[in-house]
Amino acid sequence: MKKKKHNSILILSLLILLSVYMCYAYKPILARINNINTDKDSVSVTITDANFPAVISLDNSSQDSTLPDITAEIAGNLDTQSILLPVDNVFQLPELPTGCEITSLTIVLNFLGFPVDKEYMARDYLQKSDPFVGSFNDYFIGSPWNESAWGCYAPVITKSANRFFNDQNSKLIAYNISGSSMEALCTQVESGNPVIVWTSRYLDIETTKYPIKLKNGYTDYWYSNEHCVVIIGYDLQKGTLTVCDPLDGVVERDLNTFAARYAEFQRMAIVIK
Repeated sequence: MKKKKHNSILILSLLILLSVYMCYAYKPILARINNINTDKDSVSVTITDANFPAVISLDNSSQDSTLPDITAEIAGNLDTQSILLPVDNVFQLPELPTGCEITSLTIVLNFLGFPVDKEYMARDYLQKSDPFVGSFNDYFIGSPWNESAWGCYAPVITKSANRFFNDQNSKLIAYNISGSSMEALCTQVESGNPVIVWTSRYLDIETTKYPIKLKNGYTDYWYSNEHCVVIIGYDLQKGTLTVCDPLDGVVERDLNTFAARYAEFQRMAIVIK
C-alpha cells in the first residue's frame, strides 16, 4: 500500500514539473505571436481582433456602376486633355510593408531632384506613435517596417516633407490641399506637379470608417484599405488617371472610381512646389 502511494506521489510530481516546463518553454513563442516588434524602430504594435479593423477582401464583382461621371466636366475646364509626368515609381516592398505614405513622398522627392531613400525618410522624418496614443493626423501609428502597423494621414506627410526641405535649405514647400476637387488635382498635374493622394487599396470596394478610441479620450477614425499613391498623369478621353502606386507600380486607374474612393478618404492630398 505504501509503495502504491509513493508511486502516485512521484507521478503527480512529474506531472507538475512537466506543466511548469511547458509553460516556460512556450512563453517566448506566445510573446512573439501577441507582440510584433521591429528591428528598425522602437515602436511596437500589438494587434488583436478588438483593436484592429478587419481589411475588406477584394471582390471584383462589386464594381459600382452608378458612380457619377465627372470626366466630361473636368475635360471642359482643362486645356490639356492628356498628360503624363516623367515620374519614376518607388516600391514600398519588401522593406516598408505599411509605408505607402512615406514611399509616396519619396517618389515625389526623387522627381524633384532629391535622391533620397524611402527608409531614410521613414527613419529620420516620419513621426511615429504607439497605437491609441497619437492621432493619425499627428503620427504614423506603428512602424512602417511592420506589416501589422496602421498608417497616417496628410498632415503627417506634409510635416515630414517640410522638415526635410528645412534641413535641405530648400525653398520648396509641401502644401496640404486636402478638400480639393478631382479637377483641382488634375490642374496641379497639368501644371507639372505630381499629387500625393489617399485612396483605397481596392478601388472597387467602398470604404468603411472605423472609430478608434484613444487613451486621452479622443475618438479618431481609420479608413478601411487605406493606401497612398501619387497622381502623375491623366487621359480625359479615356477617363483614366495614371498613378505611381508603391505596391503596383505605374498604373492607370478609372478616374470616376478613383474620385469616389478619394472622396471617401476626405479628399486628402498634398502638393509640393
